Amino acid sequence: MAEQSKPQIMRWILQGINPKTGANKYKKEVRKYKPAVDEDRKAKPVGYRFTDAGAKKEGVSKYKKPTKAEVEALKNKKVRGGGKVIYRETRKNKTDVSPKSKK
Repeated sequence: MAEQSKPQIMRWILQGINPKTGANKYKKEVRKYKPAVDEDRKAKPVGYRFTDAGAKKEGVSKYKKPTKAEVEALKNKKVRGGGKVIYRETRKNKTDVSPKSKK
C-alpha cells in the first residue's frame, strides 16, 4: 500500500485491516456447502443414545447404541456438568430413521 497518513492508518487498525497488506482480520471465511461431504457424515441411531459427554465418561463411541443393560444402569446417571449420560431421541430429522439421500 502507498504511504498513508497516520489517521488513515489508525482508522484501518481499528477496523481490523492490516495497513501493510490490506487484509481484514474480521472477515469470516465462508465455506461452501458440499453435498458429497454431508453424505459421508454419520448420524446417531434412533432410540437411546449416549450424549457426547456421557460417551466420553463411559469410554465408548458417541455413535454406539447402548444395550438394554446399559440403559437400565445409566438411565438416571449424570455427567459432571449435570447433563445426562444417555437420552432418548425420536425426532426423524435428528436420526438415521429417514436419511435424505439422492443416490
